[in-house]
Amino acid sequence: MSRPLPRFLLLGLALFLADAFLGGGTKANQAPAPPGTQLSDDELLFREAMLRGYHETDGVVRMRLARNMRFAGADEDRSEAELVDDALALGMHQSDLVVRRRLIQKLNLLGRERGRHPAPTEAELQAYLDAHPKRWRRPARVTATQLFYRSEEAAAAALDHLPESVNPEDPSLRALPQPLPIPLHLPRHSERDLAKLLGPEFAQAAFAAPDRTWSGPIRSAYGHHWVYLHERTPEGPIALGAVRTEVRESLLAERGDRALAAWIAELRTRYQLPVPDESSPEEES
Repeated sequence: MSRPLPRFLLLGLALFLADAFLGGGTKANQAPAPPGTQLSDDELLFREAMLRGYHETDGVVRMRLARNMRFAGADEDRSEAELVDDALALGMHQSDLVVRRRLIQKLNLLGRERGRHPAPTEAELQAYLDAHPKRWRRPARVTATQLFYRSEEAAAAALDHLPESVNPEDPSLRALPQPLPIPLHLPRHSERDLAKLLGPEFAQAAFAAPDRTWSGPIRSAYGHHWVYLHERTPEGPIALGAVRTEVRESLLAERGDRALAAWIAELRTRYQLPVPDESSPEEES
């Protein structure tokens, strides 16, 4: 069988040199770097992942390393375990950017997971919602009646036949417009609701219309309308029950950020590594 041996040897040499440049393999009983070494947060997490042996046990990493070895020309009949062992011996896990990103991501998730426990209580969720009143708001809403006409001319001609006041239950309204598969009466719709139903141009015009009078003709995605606004509900605070999931995930995300930062600080203290100087670009060790 013909084998691309030169390519394999060349790759092995390149990986050997990269491994030497990166400082060689990190053993499980060593610190990520000598005390006082400047390491970025990502590099610290990457080396911590290797200390924990994730470069040897993570399924995604193993698949990547085996694929790299096959691409380099390894015998096709060799098992994945053998290919991974060879890749690790070459230090491929240190020089492959996909592997590095995978291991950093794994440690990021591990650090953030510390912030998800214990689960937030209802009181914590309510306090978080109260602390962010601008992030979650009940949108302004309108209650309206709309009459639909297929052309602007037909809508304009109907003006003289519109009642001065509107009772949504008045059956005579149904005889005025041409049919449209949406209700005449639109109770408690936000501007976003109306935009989904009839288009953003209609929604914007309807919200700008005066109360207790007919406005139009207003163009929609279907044609033209006369719109009668019955009442408005202003924007205001929203009940926790309406946004519990969003509030919970946002709270947990902030907890995760703090937990990850605290864990990284803990690792730096444990291994006697300084906080990197953010005033100047830092090269990875």
